[in-house]
Amino acid sequence: MWDMQRCLDDLMNNDLYNQYRDAKNLISYEGIKKTKLYKLNEHWANYIKKEGYTVIDIGNPNIKPDPSAFYDVETLIFFGR
Repeated sequence: MWDMQRCLDDLMNNDLYNQYRDAKNLISYEGIKKTKLYKLNEHWANYIKKEGYTVIDIGNPNIKPDPSAFYDVETLIFFGR
């Protein structure tokens, strides 16, 4: 079973993701979609929707210009956008 800690360890230590890292050692948008952490987040969002929880989208409170694969998959699952 993959939990948050195992996913983070995988993200930080798995050499398979090195091909997606940039000069700042960050994993690209497309690379993130291949990680176990992304899959766990996607699974969580599907569970929340299936259970009928109310989700409120507060947008981008920190005004970060970079897109987020995590936020994008959540809004797709919760709101269809």
